[in-house]
Amino acid sequence: MDLYEKAGQLKDASDVFADMLKSGVMPDTFTFNTMIFICGSHGYLSEAEALLNKMEERRISPDTRTYNIFLSLYADVGNIDAVLLCYRKIKDVGLFPDEVTRRATLLG
Repeated sequence: MDLYEKAGQLKDASDVFADMLKSGVMPDTFTFNTMIFICGSHGYLSEAEALLNKMEERRISPDTRTYNIFLSLYADVGNIDAVLLCYRKIKDVGLFPDEVTRRATLLG
């Protein structure tokens, strides 16, 4: 999926992800993070948020990188409230902010 994203082939990456789900392959946090990043970097923020919801529904725990992706996406669109909520969520779920977290929060 990452290779498709680098080649600008969002649809192909999405198709691979959908095929995984249909065939019963359980995506892990890394796979979800990749798809969230792909959607967000192509301007599909609501789709990225839907993937986070799907991740949580499947009881797959987001990690600091997951939230860092969203912090950057929200900062890029100037959604300060979402940046602050996302930062709080990192702490609320027991994760620890890292340097990327702090940088994205400051840019927001």
